[in-house]
Amino acid sequence: MKTKSDPLHKHRQRRLRAIAYGMDLIIIIILLGSSMKCLVNGNGMFTIELKVMNSTCDGESCDGYEFKICYAENGYLTLSFYISTTKLYTIAMLDLRTEQLWFWRFSQIEVTKPPIVTVPDSMIGSIGGNLTIPCNVSELYSDTVIRWLKHHRSISTTINIRESERFFGGTNKSPDLTIISVQKEDEGNYICQAQNLEFDGSSLPVYLSILENPVVNVPNIEPAIEGTNITIPCNVSPTSEVTKISWYKNNSTLDIYGNDRFSGGTISAPSLKIFFVEENDEGNYTCQAMNPVGIGKSVPIHMQVLPDKPKVHLQRIEPVVIGSNITVRCYISSVSTLMSVTLVNNNVTIYTSNASKLRKIFGNESKMYVSLTICLVKKEHEGTVICRAHNTAGYDGYSQPFQLIVHEGKLEYYYICNNCFEKKKSLFNQKL
Repeated sequence: MKTKSDPLHKHRQRRLRAIAYGMDLIIIIILLGSSMKCLVNGNGMFTIELKVMNSTCDGESCDGYEFKICYAENGYLTLSFYISTTKLYTIAMLDLRTEQLWFWRFSQIEVTKPPIVTVPDSMIGSIGGNLTIPCNVSELYSDTVIRWLKHHRSISTTINIRESERFFGGTNKSPDLTIISVQKEDEGNYICQAQNLEFDGSSLPVYLSILENPVVNVPNIEPAIEGTNITIPCNVSPTSEVTKISWYKNNSTLDIYGNDRFSGGTISAPSLKIFFVEENDEGNYTCQAMNPVGIGKSVPIHMQVLPDKPKVHLQRIEPVVIGSNITVRCYISSVSTLMSVTLVNNNVTIYTSNASKLRKIFGNESKMYVSLTICLVKKEHEGTVICRAHNTAGYDGYSQPFQLIVHEGKLEYYYICNNCFEKKKSLFNQKL
């Protein structure tokens, strides 16, 4: 029997792979022909599994060791076997046609086992941008095959990276998946798979969320009155994945948490609330929303602050007769506390009521009324009547002027209903 060095030694060495399964392999047996021969290089129980191209394998045993006899049609074998150590070992192959025996000795072995494939739990991308989904493979070799699958509605589809202009990667040198110019339809679950010889490994799905920069809108708002409360709405779309809400006044960050008069500006309640509005609250307000892919800002909205002037309404006054008494009722709305209400007749103050005479309307502190009486009406009372209110903010409010008519003699009223329209007719009897 002749032995010689195999010129394909290096090529064959690259194709040998070992798979660690906890077995102590320190002997390699290759048996061809009618007689069995064991090539031993140590002790211990082991199992050999040979993967042979164009060949058939039968299970046998030798000296209590289990192995497989592989008959190769062309004399060339591609081997894979189980091993748990990296001791010196020998592989021998006998070619019966040429009676040549080759030996390979190794002090190290390239271990192959089922690959463990991991990806992130989730990824976020922005429309129009680029992103890379990492894929980590524990056992990566030159002949490892990488595949990427997209899972949608219970159906997994292999991504054809080679024929795509937007997908790159998915090779043993670069297992990661890169997506160029991300689109909304790229959203979904992705799975990375790796194959080493007959062993496959798959990652758990990684969900790719595709987001857009948030769109923020603040509508126009009515002027605020000093002392009142106001809410400046902030509408954000889409609301999902928003990570932060900020408010700006005149392009400066508004410290909502450091001011007891402000609230809101959160992810769950983005609108801004201002309590007891002050004159210096007037300005331009901007709402900003942030998500993992970008920032959106509203157009600045100007909030005007009006002084807290009392609003005064004078009840209608009917014509009166000289010598009678007339009661005038004034209705006042004021955020600040009212101090006094004055009745002015022909630019002359004829009556002033202090705060103790004011009455609440339905228990509302900001809406009050007061009744003022003119006793023994005279002819000179005829003319303009105005109600004026003064509050603690230092502002005066005036009603619309009302024309008081004073008659001499007896005044009677008759009310006639005709076709559902009420008409009023006055008859005057002059008595001297």
